[in-house]
Amino acid sequence: MAEHVGGEDLFGSGGHRWAWAPRAVAAKTFGTVGVEGVGRMVLVVGPRAALVEGVLKAAGTSRAAADADLTALEEAIEALAASGEAVPWEDDHGHAGETICVETFERAGPRQYGVGGTSAWQFYRCRLLELTGGIAGA
Repeated sequence: MAEHVGGEDLFGSGGHRWAWAPRAVAAKTFGTVGVEGVGRMVLVVGPRAALVEGVLKAAGTSRAAADADLTALEEAIEALAASGEAVPWEDDHGHAGETICVETFERAGPRQYGVGGTSAWQFYRCRLLELTGGIAGA
C-alpha cells in the first residue's frame, strides 16, 4: 500500500518529509558492591514521535474550488487530531504500523495562490505519535 495515515493519503498532494525522533526508553542503571561494572534494566520502551513537514496543494477550476479542496484536506487531518484515534499508517519510506495518532496540525504561514487563481497551497507541520514505538518495513 502507498503512503497513508488512517487509509487516506493526507500528505501526498505536495512535497513533504517524515522525520522520526528516537524511541523513548526508560532504563535503570545499577551497580553491586564487589562487582566491577554496572547493570542496566529497561523498564519501559515508549512511543516514537514523528514530524511531517511539507506543503498541501490543491487545484480546481476556480480559486473557490481550490480553496475548498485544500480546506477539505486540512479538515481531515484536524479531525484525526481531534479524535485522538490510533490508526494504521505508512510513511514516505515504506515504514508501516498500526497505531499512530495525529497530535497537532499547524499551518506555517498564510495560504498562497497561483497566478491564475486556480491553485492553492499551504505549508504545514504535523506532529504524530506512534504508540508502539516500532517502525516496520523498508
